[in-house]
Amino acid sequence: MATQTVENSSSSGPRRTTVG
Repeated sequence: MATQTVENSSSSGPRRTTVG
């Protein structure tokens, strides 16, 4: 997986960068 910004989607927190 790459670095992508999630806005109130999967992980917790609104607008946070998830690196997986």
